[in-house]
Amino acid sequence: MPNERLERISQKLESLSAVTPDILRFCAAGKDILKAAGVSLCLVANQLITNQSGTSPEFTRLDEQQFTMGDGPTFEAQHSPEPVVVDSFRSRPATLRFPVFSQFALENEVSSALAIPLRIGESVLGIMTAYGKDDTSFAAPAIADGVVLASLASLFIVSHLSKVPTNGLSEEFGVVSADQSLIHFAAGMVAEQLNMPIIDALVRMRSYAYRENVGLGEIAQRIARKDLLIGGEEEA
Repeated sequence: MPNERLERISQKLESLSAVTPDILRFCAAGKDILKAAGVSLCLVANQLITNQSGTSPEFTRLDEQQFTMGDGPTFEAQHSPEPVVVDSFRSRPATLRFPVFSQFALENEVSSALAIPLRIGESVLGIMTAYGKDDTSFAAPAIADGVVLASLASLFIVSHLSKVPTNGLSEEFGVVSADQSLIHFAAGMVAEQLNMPIIDALVRMRSYAYRENVGLGEIAQRIARKDLLIGGEEEA
């Protein structure tokens, strides 16, 4: 069965290679194989998305919103040794586990999710997330298929994208998140102001971004311009 699964998924990727960009074909294959409404793939570093791709902007936005909120299966998967599965965002376990994102997912007609860390050894490169609609859930065979696909994506990223200049990643992925260096710079300013670790400063920034219903990148810009003082959570 493992060999059959690997062969079937590899054939699907090969069939897409001539018509779909390299990174996007993993998302396209995932949508078909997992019977998902859409699939996204993001690289992460220091609890921030660095690059994204997906079958449509709707699903990359779901990823980005989770990293703004600091809540959701994609966000959690960066620290998980195994896939994070949500059968229904309406369920009590999901609303307890992801209280903020569950509501956002349902508002966007997303009913379920399967977030799989892209691992190389102990390192997590990113996350591949399949999203379901119309009460679609991901059963054990789909999860197994997703793990194999994510493993192939991880190997591809390491072997292929390691040869691509950093400024060329946007062409490979198709979507690039907000300027992460600016977000880290802003988090450093908040950390210094409040005398706390940068990770805790990012949590403060995420909380403020969620309350204001704006992106984390915009909050970072306002902090860098000194238009916003997170310490007192008041605008200058």
